Amino acid sequence: MKQIIDPFSEVMSALDLVVQQVGSVSLAGSTSLRFPDKGSIKFLVVVSGQGSLIVGGVPSVITLEAGDCVVLPRGTAHSLTCRCVDKSVISYPEGSNDHAGCFLVSGELLLMSSHAEAMFRSVLPPLIHRRSREVHHGLTMTLSRLINEVKHPQPGSALMTQCLATIILMQILRCHVEEFAITSVGWLFALADDAMAVALTRIHEAPGHRWSLQELARHAGLSRSTFAKRFKNIVGVTPMEYLTRWRMILAGARLTSSSEPVSRIASSFGYESENAFGKVFRNIMGASPAKYRRACRKRAPRGRIGHVA
Repeated sequence: MKQIIDPFSEVMSALDLVVQQVGSVSLAGSTSLRFPDKGSIKFLVVVSGQGSLIVGGVPSVITLEAGDCVVLPRGTAHSLTCRCVDKSVISYPEGSNDHAGCFLVSGELLLMSSHAEAMFRSVLPPLIHRRSREVHHGLTMTLSRLINEVKHPQPGSALMTQCLATIILMQILRCHVEEFAITSVGWLFALADDAMAVALTRIHEAPGHRWSLQELARHAGLSRSTFAKRFKNIVGVTPMEYLTRWRMILAGARLTSSSEPVSRIASSFGYESENAFGKVFRNIMGASPAKYRRACRKRAPRGRIGHVA
């Protein structure tokens, strides 16, 4: 069976996401909580009540209501404040609104690959806010399951919440792309363009292939000049720049997770010499392959389920 290559999934996998924490936040009265900038991805789901969210670098105060979802792709410092007691509650199986004030479920995901991280965060704003009326049925079902697992832990809930947290992030990003694809620039939004999606998929299917601009244009069904201009306008970089950066990100992952000789990795990505590969790798990743391998071989922290406040 042929494996289906999905650029979105490939980049998200390259991030080496680790769910650090999934838990709950309960605010009452005029309670306010401040969260420092940890550099991780943070998401919030308002289960019941109303609150206010202030995010560093975002000029306006965000009003939160039951059913709202928020993602902070850069983990920017932020504060939460309870606005009032409201009995409205997102619909989910079992349970009731037994929290006065504002009750939220939150998750924190670490990005272990710093260079894939730059590729991810460069295309996203500091804040993504989906109001309850904008949350589609599929996301509502996932949110409901996560809320149940946090409020009523069972054997296996720690692993369940980690998996659900990743799914929720992906679903919210999908919604964001659907809404802003026409007006935004970047590889993520380019996936909404049929021709660019084909070209990106071909690159991800065979990153070691010696791609030419003409060959990629042919797959996209465009002339060479039209393809080059359209790719740069929509993705933000040239096709060859994107290909080279993606190759180096993949090479970095292999250097970290295996003991493969650098020469073999270089050859698999179309480089005839280790020196040529090393020069490109150093320019993009900031260190030689050997230094990068030594610096990045660290164990990822284990995720955990917990409560805040």
